[in-house]
Amino acid sequence: MENNIIYQKSLAFSKLLLDLIKDLDSPAYRHIFFQLKKSGTAIGASIAEAESGQSMVDFINKMKIADKEANETVYWLKLLEQDFPQITNRLEEPITDIKRLLRSILITSTKRLKEKKASR
Repeated sequence: MENNIIYQKSLAFSKLLLDLIKDLDSPAYRHIFFQLKKSGTAIGASIAEAESGQSMVDFINKMKIADKEANETVYWLKLLEQDFPQITNRLEEPITDIKRLLRSILITSTKRLKEKKASR
């Protein structure tokens, strides 16, 4: 998976995310940090699962899950942006890049699947 750009970017994002929030202990935001950590690291895990998908449909479904996790991550970041700009500013560009790549992969994969079905 070392040549897989989306996997590498999601792994780097997860590491950066964990590094940025590891020392934060704010009772008022504990739940949000937990959810952010959960969704932010699930992106890469879903991408890793997609790589060993049993079929194109399975691959697409796993990538859709990664996209959903990315959307959830953006939501949690939006909740934190006012009080924790040092976190959200560092994560905004990488998550936007990951979402753009996921959208492109999903569009291309769905198109290929439809073409394959049509050629049968």
